[in-house]
Amino acid sequence: MVKIMKVEIRKTELAHAVAIRDIIDHEAVLREISGYPHPVPLEQIQKEINNGLRNWKTGESYGFTVFVDGKIAGTVVLEEPNKTKTIYEVGGFIGHKYWNSGIATEALKQIIDFGFKKGIHQIQADHDKTNPGSGKVMEKAGMKHYKTKKDVKRPFGLVNVHFYKVRPK
Repeated sequence: MVKIMKVEIRKTELAHAVAIRDIIDHEAVLREISGYPHPVPLEQIQKEINNGLRNWKTGESYGFTVFVDGKIAGTVVLEEPNKTKTIYEVGGFIGHKYWNSGIATEALKQIIDFGFKKGIHQIQADHDKTNPGSGKVMEKAGMKHYKTKKDVKRPFGLVNVHFYKVRPK
């Protein structure tokens, strides 16, 4: 029997901080995202959420918590807009236990839909070559690969980075 899970994104709230920190603090998740020490300080997550809530008001970013059957499973965010706020980057992470389940794809589809309803003209994302699963998620969510840059400096070294984008139909 196939279990169908309900995936929804909700505006991130400070009350989500502990669960988000616990998801990020998993060794496999930390390997795929940068900028977090181990163990991840709760204060860092709380500060990021508070910044995100302020940025929501100005349209600088839109942060969501991903829920699966009512439980927090990760985050997804539209951020780093261009000057006219018509092109945004999308990023986020899903808890390790939810990898390869379609949850990341569904969350990405939902935030893309949110962005287009907000009037955003293009949503972009990237991943490095050591994380091809992210590229598959992007493609399944309707994003198209449009370029690769070689030897991009990341906190863990130089990597090839694949770029994707999607526009409203």
